[in-house]
Order: sequence, then structure tokens, then C-alpha cells
Amino acid sequence: MPRGAKATGCGAGGHTARRAADHLAQRNFRVSDRDVRLGSRATEAEVKRLSEAGELARYRIVHFATHGALAGQIGTNTEPGLILTPPKSTTEGDDGYLSASEITNLKLDADWVILSACNTAAAGTEGDEALSGLARAFFYAGARALLV
Repeated sequence: MPRGAKATGCGAGGHTARRAADHLAQRNFRVSDRDVRLGSRATEAEVKRLSEAGELARYRIVHFATHGALAGQIGTNTEPGLILTPPKSTTEGDDGYLSASEITNLKLDADWVILSACNTAAAGTEGDEALSGLARAFFYAGARALLV
């Protein structure tokens, strides 16, 4: 399997994802522009497409530099998630919000998932312990280690 890294970011977090990808490339992790999803390429649909195609599972390091939301913080969402670039038109499969339950359905085989975003170490619901929300979802999806 390739020792690559996938960096995904949107909005203000995009520059963070780009810097992280550049840093990994300098460390010989073989990160190319093809591996980085920024701005309009950092969508929920793209993450799910990569997962379904088995491409996401090829990466040893997956980095999300975007905003994390707490359970109940965004509209009627009752679970934590990552806010990605919103689609031009919302569909059931892509509303721009990658929820914890959607994350558990991703097909990962990553040594590391890096979450450099607000609220990514927060609890899944009010009163839960920290790291129980998004972190648990990524472990269920196949991450072996998490950096938040």
C-alpha cells in the first residue's frame, strides 16, 4: 500500500491543510496535489466517493483541517461532525456536514487520522467524556491512531 497522506480542508482551514501537505511532502511522505482536497474539492461527496472507491483506505495518514461541530451545534444535527465545503445544491448524500455516523461508514485503513479543527476533541453529546464523539467515529471507520 502506498505511504501517502490525504489532506482535506475548506474555507479558512484550507491554508492549514496545504501547509500540512507541504510539510509531509518535505518529509518524504509522497504527497502530491492529486492527494490534497481544498476548497471546492473538499466536499462530503468527495470523501464518500474516495471511501467507496477504496482510495481513502490506501492512505496511511488522513488529515482534516476544517471546522468541527459539536452535537446539536449545527441546525438539527444531534451528533458531532466535520463541516466541509457545502454543495451547490444539498442532497441526502451531501449536505456539507460529515456527521459522526457518516464517518463510521467510511472505509479507512489509516495509521493516523489528524483532526486539526475546532471541537474535534469534544464529547459526542452533552455530558459525555471528551474524545467520545468524532474520535470514536474515526476509530470505528478504521483509524488506528488519532491526533486532535
